[in-house]
Amino acid sequence: MNQDTDEGCKVIKENEDANEKIIHESLIDAIVINPRSGKSFIPRQKLQEICNEQAVAKELARVFPENDTSTNERLTLSICYGRAKDPSIAPQPCRKIFAILVLIHQPRLIESFLDHPLCDNDLPLSYDPQSFNILWAPRLKPMRHVKLPEDLNRLWISQSFFQEQWSVLAPSFEADTTGKGCKVYDFHENDILPIESDPKYDYGSGSGLVEKVKIHSEHNGLGNDYFRLRTARMSIIDPTKRDILFQQELDAYQKGMVHIIEICAAFKKGDSHGFLFPWPGGGSLIDLWAKDPGNVATTAGVQWPEFSRWICTQCHGIIETIRAIHEPSGTLATNRDEYPYRIQNDIRPHNILHFIKDGPPLGMLKFSDVRLMRFPRHGSWPGESFKAYLPYMAPDPIVRTWEVDTWAFGCLFAEFLTWAIRGSNGIEAFKLKREDDDRALSNENRRRRVEANFFVIKSSFLSTRRPKQKTSIKKVCEMITQR
Repeated sequence: MNQDTDEGCKVIKENEDANEKIIHESLIDAIVINPRSGKSFIPRQKLQEICNEQAVAKELARVFPENDTSTNERLTLSICYGRAKDPSIAPQPCRKIFAILVLIHQPRLIESFLDHPLCDNDLPLSYDPQSFNILWAPRLKPMRHVKLPEDLNRLWISQSFFQEQWSVLAPSFEADTTGKGCKVYDFHENDILPIESDPKYDYGSGSGLVEKVKIHSEHNGLGNDYFRLRTARMSIIDPTKRDILFQQELDAYQKGMVHIIEICAAFKKGDSHGFLFPWPGGGSLIDLWAKDPGNVATTAGVQWPEFSRWICTQCHGIIETIRAIHEPSGTLATNRDEYPYRIQNDIRPHNILHFIKDGPPLGMLKFSDVRLMRFPRHGSWPGESFKAYLPYMAPDPIVRTWEVDTWAFGCLFAEFLTWAIRGSNGIEAFKLKREDDDRALSNENRRRRVEANFFVIKSSFLSTRRPKQKTSIKKVCEMITQR
């Protein structure tokens, strides 16, 4: 054999090696890192494309050189198209199982999984390091362990398989087509959410962490690119109450109220609950109030009368939403004993979002993070305090009644109108004046705290401490009426 022939054989051998490694290399190249958790996943359609019949056949020919062609063809068909375990059940493929074995460099073990028999629908497999037979499919009844060859390190293989399987099991979110509301998912605590871009931290509140996320297109059937993801850890809550609280909040979002944010999907994952919403193009009221009101109207192509009408219409819609939360039956009760009242308890500019593409030219305002709280038929939980948005805190925050929400909305409405007339500088000036009112009282009573809320506590001639509206509030009302 001459030198040219040797070189030619060498090139052929290199090409064959490249083809033999194509599945493993392609899977590695397809990995997407979830920047939120730092864990990786392989998009589902990409995995299907990589583990196609031709590529699987080439991999099996490399892995099982001792097999005849018909044996490897049978294995290829079982991996790519499946075989029925039961005549009444449609065959299911094993592409994901094969991909996992390739990723952990154990593709020869595919026969052990096919002999079990297992398919992709049986994933995830459970793993118990204390057991001698340590991989099994909990979904199969009766439960049987995967029989791995005894001459291998079965503990390492089982552990590696268990850890790697999550990379091919990233869940998908689909839109509900039944008209009953969003889909609710019960994820495994190890599931990797298919988030593909760096999440933008929005804010954390008593209701959890809020982030802007992008769901990978191959796992996103919800019709939006970006979402508002709110997650709340429930580990500190009594386990018997977690599902109740989750369902109560889910029900609140699915009532179909125009001024409550639409929910796209909800899920449970480990000790946390999650809710996915569309991302508002205009941010929250905080973002709106940072803009010049005249520019907002001009950009939307509306005149001042229509702009002011929009503000009133949106505020009317919000107050009607609050009323619907307070009166779940939809009618005013003459007696508070007729049914339990509920409050929203988180009314603040951060929780009212501006959807600029919804509704009229100026968009729509919608509640987010609707945390419904029930209180007794007689209307209060005396002696039990709770956190509220400090500037909007009611004069008596210890008593939980519907007046807490009414007061908070009144504060928000006053700031909204202040912005519409005087802009963001007007809101800041309004805040400073409220603090000045508090500062004056602090000097009188040697109090240390200066707050931007809407009331002060003064002692009357009977020495009874009573809340009183701050002087600056009256001046703002006069300014609004003069306008």
